[in-house]
Amino acid sequence: MQGALNQCEWRVTELWSRLMKLCEPAMMESYQNMRERIGSCIATIVWFDLADLYVDPQVPKKFHPPRLANIMADINSMMEILWSEVAEAKRTEEECMETDGTHEHTSNNNTNNHNSSSDEEGDRKKVRGVNDEELKKSCRYQLRQGMSQTMITSANVSMVISGARELASSSSCWWKAKVSLLKYLQVAIFSNLFVFLEHRPALKQIFFALLLDERLEVRETAAESISGLLHCHFFDVDDSLIKKFCSWSRAENGPKRHAGVLALSAVVQAYPYTVPPILPNALMQLCRHATDKQPMQGTVKKALSEFKRTHQDCWHEHKTQFSEDQLAILTDLLVSPNYYV
Repeated sequence: MQGALNQCEWRVTELWSRLMKLCEPAMMESYQNMRERIGSCIATIVWFDLADLYVDPQVPKKFHPPRLANIMADINSMMEILWSEVAEAKRTEEECMETDGTHEHTSNNNTNNHNSSSDEEGDRKKVRGVNDEELKKSCRYQLRQGMSQTMITSANVSMVISGARELASSSSCWWKAKVSLLKYLQVAIFSNLFVFLEHRPALKQIFFALLLDERLEVRETAAESISGLLHCHFFDVDDSLIKKFCSWSRAENGPKRHAGVLALSAVVQAYPYTVPPILPNALMQLCRHATDKQPMQGTVKKALSEFKRTHQDCWHEHKTQFSEDQLAILTDLLVSPNYYV
């Protein structure tokens, strides 16, 4: 039925409403496949509930498109009843997980056509307190995948940046949460690129704070994110930025020194197949750390290997951007020595 109605799209709003009435009683179905299918149906039902959609008052109510707010209110009311009866009902927590599974699947399939909702995220945070691994896994997946693909408007972009700044600057926060934040920001910024353009200075501070984190995994993920944003010219690279990274790479502090090396490698990897004017200097600064201790040495080796892979096909053109001394340094590091017996 879902496939048949999909062919008619917005032309059969009355049938979508009737399908919703059939799905509501089955939300707490014991079979997971059934719950996921119901969630998929509900996501399709509210697909045309757009923020700026105008419905003529003269149109009969039965032809109005189903509203996500009404459906979420029904789901939340069902969940509130289940939570309030935990002490009385033996299977309440399990039933709530089943209902929330439908809720999660609905939200995850519906992120492309509505704005992010702080109320829904609050519900998910509340559910994470339960000692059920399946439910926690479902919530983590929704927070990581669903939220990052949600459309962000200029009205709520400040809320997103404020939350990211708070998490990035927290010294007591678990490092995996910071890695999840970086993965979320990667998708969220690319999905809402023009909304975030006005907030580039604030985002740069967030990424730099995470790049200087004490945890290795956080620094590496931050460098990966920065490289992607440099590649799409979301952040601009100039001499002052290169100098900042070089000053970090000369620090005695291990994490800060590694952050500088990672930042320089992010600049190098942000320009595959091209050699902009700033790249030779960044590459030479990176080569200075080829003999450093780990993890700096491994970062330099990986960046140089990637540079060689992406530039070797047109090296006869790219090498004209380097001086003779720079080419000699690159040759020493990129070309393996030949041994004769």
